[in-house]
Amino acid sequence: MGLRPGRQPVQGLILWPSRRGGRPRIDGCRYAALCDITLARPRIAMTERRAAALAAALATRKTCPRCGINRGYVPSRRLGGVCNPCADELGLAA
Repeated sequence: MGLRPGRQPVQGLILWPSRRGGRPRIDGCRYAALCDITLARPRIAMTERRAAALAAALATRKTCPRCGINRGYVPSRRLGGVCNPCADELGLAA
């Protein structure tokens, strides 16, 4: 519908059991927050400048801090935040 909640309180929750991990969840149940459509506001449009800023931020996240190459994926924190080839060189990959 092209709307966002607009700082209104949650009107209700729909809960269902889930063995699947995904977020959001509460004690093994996934949930969906419900809001009042009459209080909702229009969605903020994605402008070209906002899209460019988002692309730049994602490119920064995907760049390895050690070698400086954009690998096309976000380096794992488990590997110290470096890309897979750098992790292999440092002996961090198991």
